[in-house]
Amino acid sequence: MQPIHDRSSIKEEEYFKILGETHPGTVFLHQDGLSNGYFIHRMDTTRYLKPAYRFLSRVPKVMRRFLSPRVIGFGSPFEPYVKLLADPTDAVHDMYPLIELGKHHQADMLLFPNIRHDFNLPSPMVPMKSFPNTVLELNDCTCFDDYLARLTQGWRSSVRRNQRAFREAGFSITFETPAVYEMPQIYKGYEGFYERAQIQWVKYSADYFDKMRNLNGVSWVCARDKEQKIVGALMMLNFPHILEAGRISIIPHYVRQRRIYFNLLYGGIAFAIRQRSQRLSLEPTSYKTKESLGAQVEMTRNWLYPLSIKGRLIVTLSRLSQNLLLPDFSKRDARFEF
Repeated sequence: MQPIHDRSSIKEEEYFKILGETHPGTVFLHQDGLSNGYFIHRMDTTRYLKPAYRFLSRVPKVMRRFLSPRVIGFGSPFEPYVKLLADPTDAVHDMYPLIELGKHHQADMLLFPNIRHDFNLPSPMVPMKSFPNTVLELNDCTCFDDYLARLTQGWRSSVRRNQRAFREAGFSITFETPAVYEMPQIYKGYEGFYERAQIQWVKYSADYFDKMRNLNGVSWVCARDKEQKIVGALMMLNFPHILEAGRISIIPHYVRQRRIYFNLLYGGIAFAIRQRSQRLSLEPTSYKTKESLGAQVEMTRNWLYPLSIKGRLIVTLSRLSQNLLLPDFSKRDARFEF
């Protein structure tokens, strides 16, 4: 287990190659001048319901299948669609090969996920609210104390209390690549977070974690007990446009110890400062926690292109029921808190 000092960026083509190799039948590679890959997913829209409309999730199985369109998404789930961020009009420059691809896979819709809220794509593409990202601006921070100085006195004291209690319990944070034999435990911890999530998207595979372990541009923040056994981990992905902290894992035996979760986040922030990163993405979910750490919520949208009758109906429903299908993030729906 060697300390990490690599500041290289993830190469997009290498990353999509790993996604394709580790998610056969779900993630595919192709060259169309638009993106390096695409994923296929059956989107269960009943999972997006607000509590007041949760009764609709108990509709008969045949109806639930209708409410779960088969989509082809371009890019990677829950990660910004990099090339659209540069020029959103690329998405509709030549739709014909993408439409043919969708028909080949019998998809109901094409999906362009997690696009910045201020980008608009022309008709017939239709926007649908997506999950906001949480981004921490770290410019001018040269050490963790600089970052703490930005927080209010209350939250600054909270961070220090959590760090002190974490240390007193015999835990520590390290910046190192986990050992090969630790990866199954890390994956099991990630699975626990995934299974508890109310909104589930494409699940990363154990093989994905194994191959990401030593990929250039990927680093790790590890939480260890007093015997130096792994108790949690956070994957740090250095994309060219932003550093992303994600795929958080806490070993099931320790999952109720919230300070491990908090200190992994603190470790991710400290790592980003050490790497001199200007922006750190903390990903969707746990909005209250991440806002308390100074992160800003960045709204995003999915853009849909209907291909089938079902797709057109779902798009129409999404237009008519934006306030029904997705939570009001300004009220911080409790389903998205850790």
